[in-house]
Amino acid sequence: VADGFSPHVYISLSDGGAPPEEVPEPATEKLSKVELRAYLTEQVKRVGGCLACMKFSDAYEVIQDIPDNPGQMQEYPPATGEKGQGILRGMMNKERLWNAVVAQESGTKKRYELLMKIAADSYYVADMSSPKDFANEPDVARTLWVRDCRDFGGLNLGNMVFGREAAKVMMTGFS
Repeated sequence: VADGFSPHVYISLSDGGAPPEEVPEPATEKLSKVELRAYLTEQVKRVGGCLACMKFSDAYEVIQDIPDNPGQMQEYPPATGEKGQGILRGMMNKERLWNAVVAQESGTKKRYELLMKIAADSYYVADMSSPKDFANEPDVARTLWVRDCRDFGGLNLGNMVFGREAAKVMMTGFS
C-alpha cells in the first residue's frame, strides 16, 4: 500500500504446464489450489491489499475456429502456430480478468482509477513509482505506462500500468 492506494489483485492461472525456461517458486510449487489461494490471499493482505479474484484452469484452452487473417498478427499467426495461439490465450485471459474487474466494480459501486498488468514471469527487484505519480498525470484515464518501451523495440506488453480507458482498450483486445 502506498500513498493511500490499496491494491486489489486479480489472478488467473493455468496448469497447462510451465514452459521449460520458467523457474518454479519454492514457496508455492508444491501447494494445492486451495493452499495456493490461502497463501496468496495472506501475502496480498500482509501488504494491505485484497485478493479480489483468483481463477484456475486445469489446462491450456484449445482455441476453436481461428480465422486466418493475414493482415493481423503476422509475426506469430495463430491459425498456423502454437506461439500465436498462446498470444490469443493470453488475450482471452486478460479479457476475463477485465470482466472480473468490471463485475467487482459493479458490485461495490467503486471504479478503479489505475490498473496494473504484470507478466507471470516478473520478479520484484525494487519499489515502483507511487500510484500518486501516475494518478496526477494529465489525461491519466487514457494513458499507458510501460518500462523501457523505447529500448525494447516496440511496446513491451509484459508489465503495464494503465489509466481506466487505456485499460479497457488493452485488456479487451481479444473481442
